[in-house]
Amino acid sequence: MATELEKAKAAYPKASAPQKKVLEDVFGKSAFAPKITDQVKTFEDACNVLGIDSKKALPYTKATTTDQKGLNAAAKLFIIARALNQGWKPNWNDGGEYKWYPWFKMKSGFCFSLAGTAYVDTHSAVGSRLCFKTGELANYAGKQFESIYNDYLTL
Repeated sequence: MATELEKAKAAYPKASAPQKKVLEDVFGKSAFAPKITDQVKTFEDACNVLGIDSKKALPYTKATTTDQKGLNAAAKLFIIARALNQGWKPNWNDGGEYKWYPWFKMKSGFCFSLAGTAYVDTHSAVGSRLCFKTGELANYAGKQFESIYNDYLTL
């Protein structure tokens, strides 16, 4: 049996503006906001969320072919992480704040493994631009953008 919120979410897209306002007042506006993972399925989607022209977003065109691929993959991942994090930036002065990142295994091939978290210490296992605010987002990025991570992390 559907909950009241599930019924409201089903009715929301077809509701008039005044009806949407009532639903938002009752359940909260965030209940009807699309999830960022539904909006960002590709690099181009991430660019659209941030208002970036995806055709002009990759600056590395004069490096060697191998370096160009890796550098452009890094640029793509920075944009994807920024879009998925929706303005969140890791606070490296807050040791209690989790910072999540995808983890990959490279034994007989490249594949997403899991998401991990880094604690603020005297070292970092992953760059700030590639951290995520939640484990769910890190898992999503690792799975959804595995091929881009592969280009970034391998020669």
